Formats: sequence, structure tokens, C-alpha cells
Amino acid sequence: MSGSSAAMALRDSFGDRKIPDISRKITACVSCRKLKIKCHIPSSKPPCTRCKSRGLSCTVNKSLQMLMEDDATWKELMEQRIERLENSLSKDEPEVIVTSHLSPPAAQCMSANLRSLDGSTPSSRAHNENSFALDLSSSLGSFPASSVISATSDNGIVASSFRPDLVSCGVIPLESAVGHLAFFKQHLNSFIHYSLDESLELANIRARSPLLIASICATSAYCAGTSDYSKCLAALKSEVSQSLFDGKYNFDDVLAFCVGALWLRDISATLHGLSVQVSGQLDLHRCITKMPHTDIACYNRTRLYFLVFLCDHQCSLVYGRPPMTSEFRSLKEPAIFLQSEFVNPRDLFLMSQVELWSITRKIFETFGADVKNMAPSQRLWDMWHLRDAMNEWHRMSINAFDLNDGTMTMRRQLLDFYLYSGKLYLLTHIFRGQTFVDAQSASTDIHDLACDAFEAAISLVKIVIDWQDPDDWLNRIPSYFITMVAFACLCLIRIAFHEKLVDEARYNQAYRNLDNLTKGLHKSSKVDTAKSPLHSVAASLNPVLNRWGQSRDVAEVTDVQHEQNLELDWEGIMKDSMDFGFLLGDVPWTVQS
Repeated sequence: MSGSSAAMALRDSFGDRKIPDISRKITACVSCRKLKIKCHIPSSKPPCTRCKSRGLSCTVNKSLQMLMEDDATWKELMEQRIERLENSLSKDEPEVIVTSHLSPPAAQCMSANLRSLDGSTPSSRAHNENSFALDLSSSLGSFPASSVISATSDNGIVASSFRPDLVSCGVIPLESAVGHLAFFKQHLNSFIHYSLDESLELANIRARSPLLIASICATSAYCAGTSDYSKCLAALKSEVSQSLFDGKYNFDDVLAFCVGALWLRDISATLHGLSVQVSGQLDLHRCITKMPHTDIACYNRTRLYFLVFLCDHQCSLVYGRPPMTSEFRSLKEPAIFLQSEFVNPRDLFLMSQVELWSITRKIFETFGADVKNMAPSQRLWDMWHLRDAMNEWHRMSINAFDLNDGTMTMRRQLLDFYLYSGKLYLLTHIFRGQTFVDAQSASTDIHDLACDAFEAAISLVKIVIDWQDPDDWLNRIPSYFITMVAFACLCLIRIAFHEKLVDEARYNQAYRNLDNLTKGLHKSSKVDTAKSPLHSVAASLNPVLNRWGQSRDVAEVTDVQHEQNLELDWEGIMKDSMDFGFLLGDVPWTVQS
């Protein structure tokens, strides 16, 4: 179909295909016609010679018929281009995973999201992927990768094309998305140190990152226990699948990965790795050397990197992996971030967490992951030093925060929880190996550290029991908190039956606190569901406490005999994301005199 066919169709619609005779064609521009002088247009298109030399605007009026024909021709051209684009999208379409949780229209919309949006042919894409050139303008002080130019290097630049989200695809209605966002801002934003700007409305987030709004809705639906969770989770998986090989991310996508990694245990392990990977792809760490920041962009970039750092270190304990990020302390002390001109009181808690997890990172670097290695019991000085560092961190944090300030939602219990969970992770290293140690001279020191581990576990359980609003709090905590609560319960059970570590008072104290914790978990309306890992903790504690209460004289029984009699269902705790092998080891804890 030629370009003039649209004009001919327009003439047919008026019943006359004959091109009208125009007695006086308009060939002069508006300016020359007003002056009634000859207008010379050399290229048959404005500007004319006179207007060009004088820098004037030059326009030539068209007749109404010419305007209508030009409009019809342009519309026909656009239809042809859209048809070619649709044909190119239908070719070489990747396999799309559509879950049963989505309605057919929503599934089709999310499936269409996974298609290539550039409209290029396979041959042209293959040509671009093979493009590789030497960058002769690169500085020798740059990274080695800067010496080459690759066509696939996008530096995290996101295409400006529109991407449908879970609302526009009909996965959930707009009202539900607004409610999920409000729930997240009110209850969950504090756990990510208010990295989500509270002034952002739903429309802004949807336009900036469909991945972020999907992550927020899925997390809020999970914590609130609503029926939208399965649909939002399926939509989030679809968004992650689309972005996985697309490689075009922005900072909001990194935040989305962190949110999902902290709460959504179904896909937490995958999102944890993506948060670290994409943060490196977007070079979030490059502004650390510019602290204290005077540029708001560098401030936001560094703040987001520190959130990734915290997310990575929390997930490293949940999954028993070494952390993949670094605090870059050799370049700049993290505390210098607080001297930035854009800093706010909430950043103080963020940097406090960075300092704590820098200490916790040294535990892994010092003692490793070999649970059968007795090295920790032979490096007591390192353990004392790290324990004292955590106590000092807690003291300085309490002094730094105004806990009575209404804007500080992080209360004293949260600081205590981080302290005791860190100390528990550290001090339980003393139980590694077949025995503590066989050196009689060190038995007193080891006994003291083991008792400190018992006190840390007791304190951790008490925080959960004494929390002012336990029902809501227990349903909102990230996976790391749940992991440490479960680990504290296990430590109390194991240590309580060491007659050389605990006396009768501590023995009864362990039973009483575990019993109160179990009752509190069962009272929670949302905790007592199959979807919550805390349900597994409570279910596994029930048979332990029943046998414990029936045999209050079992303190005379050895540790191995006790485990055989209890028939403890630890698979309930360790299922899904609960992997305690890194912390516990696979051998019974025994004590030598």
C-alpha cells in the first residue's frame, strides 16, 4: 500500500477520486505574503531564502484538503509500523511461566511482559551481542573492564518504555494495592530503615518500578495474612523472571529485591543473591569514597548500598552462607556517612546496624563454617574480644538514641534483640567439635562463655514474650528474627540438660520461658497457621515441653539419651528457609569435666 493510498481512500469517502484543481497554489510563506514580495524556497520546503537569512520562522499554509490527506497518510504509516512491531514480537517468543494463581487475563498480561520489547530481529541481536571493541580513551586508573566496549553493556540504564504491573494486568484491584502500600509504610518500612520514601504515592512507584510495587504488595499481603499473597507472589516471580536476563535495572529494583529477601521465604534466597548482584551492576559502592556527601544522588546511592549490606548479612545467617558484600572500611569508615548534609535521625540507626554487622562479619571470618573444628574453643581471646565489642556497640547505641522520641519507632527491645542474637551466634561457637576442649585449665573460661550463651538465649526469648504488642510484631518480623528465635529455643533445650553448665534455677528458668513463648505463639491469630514458620517453632516445642514437664528429674540424663527420648521434630523448624546446620553442627554437644 503506497503512501498516497490513504489520500485516495479519503477522496473515495467523499465520492470523488479526481484530484481537485487548485487554481492558485500557496507557494509563498506567511511572512513573504504579508509583505507581498516574491518568496524563494530552494528545497521546496521552508524556510525560504529571506526568512533563513533573517532568522525568522517560516511557514507555508496548506489548504484544508492537504491537511486532511497528510493526516490520513501519517495514520496509515503508524498502522504499518505497529503491525511490523507486533509481527516481530510474535517471533522467537520465549517460554513464559504462567501460574495457576493468576486469572487468565492477568496471566496473559504478565506473560506479555516477558517478551522482548526492542522489536529487533534475532540476526540483529546476534550481531549486537558479538560487538566488542577496544576503548582507547579509557584511563589506566580505571577498572580493567573499562578498557573494552561491549554492545551488551547497559550500565543499568532502564528503557523508558511502559511496563505493565500487577495492577494494570488485573492481578489485584487498585484499592488493594493502595491498602498494601499503606500497610507497608506503617508497619514494615522501619525494618528497612525507611528506605521507601513515605511521600511516594502508588502512581509514582508503579511508574518507577513495577518490580517494587509487586514486592511491596506481596510482602504486605504475606505479613497481613490476606488472600492476595499467592497472586502477588506469582506476579512478583513473573517480574523477576522478566528482569533476570533483561539486565535493565534501577535503584528501586534493588530495593524490591531487598524487601522480598527479608520477608518472602519462598523466594528469599534468589532475591538475596539478586540484590547483591544488581547493586554491583549499578555501582552503588562507588560513592562510598565521597563520604560525607554533598550530592543527594551520591547520598541515596550509598544509603541503598548499606541497606543491601544489612540484607546480605542477615540472609547469610538465615541460609548459612558467607556474606557477599563488604563495608569498605579500608576506604572510608561507615560512620563518616553521618556527616553528610542530607543525613536524618533515621540514618543513625542504619549506621548503627552497619557497625554491628561489621562485628558479626568478623565472627565468620575468624571461626569459619566447619562445625566439627575445635578452633573456636582454642581462640577464647578472640571470642571475648568480639563479645566485648558487641557490648560496647549496645552501650553506645543506647546513649546515641533518644528512645523517648516519638519519631524513633525502633524501640529498646529491637536494640536488645540485635545484641543478644549477635552474642548467641558468637558464643555458641564454643560448642563446636566433639567436645569443648580437653584442657583442664580452660574449663572455667569455657564454662563462663557457655553460661553467657545460655543467658543470651534466655534474653532473646524474653524479648519476644515481653514485647508490648506481640501479636502484630510477630507477624511483621523478617525471616532473620524468626531464625534467631528458633535458634535460641534450641540452645536453651540443649544447654539446659548439661548438668555441669546450668543449675536447678537456670534449668527451671529455661522451661518456664520456653513454655511462655509457646503459649504466646499459639495465642497469635496469624502465627498459628501453616504458612508461618513460627507455627513450626511452636509445634516442635510442644512435645519437648510435654516430656519436660512430665519428667522434671531428667537433669540426671545425658544429652544423647535426652535427644533419643524426646523424638524431637526438628524438621518442622528447619523446613523451607530454616537452615541451622551452619550454626548447630551435626554432632551432639557434650561436656568434659
